[in-house]
Formats: sequence, structure tokens, C-alpha cells
Amino acid sequence: MSADASRAGAGMRETSVSIDGVRAPLLEVGPADASEAAVFVHGNPGSARDWDNLVRRVGEFGRAVGSGVGNCQSAGHC
Repeated sequence: MSADASRAGAGMRETSVSIDGVRAPLLEVGPADASEAAVFVHGNPGSARDWDNLVRRVGEFGRAVGSGVGNCQSAGHC
């Protein structure tokens, strides 16, 4: 188990999404191939880590995704 996986908790995956050159971290729980998901988006300067408990709990029932821009990586846009 990676350090990121153990920090995120059992079943939680840490990934990222890139849009227009801005990479933002994501937390995901539940089946990756689910047709629907509950998505939690945090504003600036919040972190995806702020969603840990909520994403984990909602993920017990289906796919849950949490995102935040507090730890995003870009050329001065975050």
C-alpha cells in the first residue's frame, strides 16, 4: 500500500484531474465504473483532503469524488 493510500484510508483512491493545464487532486471511493457519483468540489483555497470523512461515508453507498484546488499545480493559476 502506498503512503497516499494509507493516508486516504481503506478503499479511498487518490487521483487527479487536469483541465486547461491545472492539475487538481481528487479523492475517490466506490466503484470507478459507476454511472453516477456524488461529487464534492471545494473552492479556493480548500483542499480535497477536507472531504476525507464525507467522501468515505458516502462511498459506502456508491461512488463519491472529492476535489479541491488548495493543492493544485499550475503555472501560477492556483
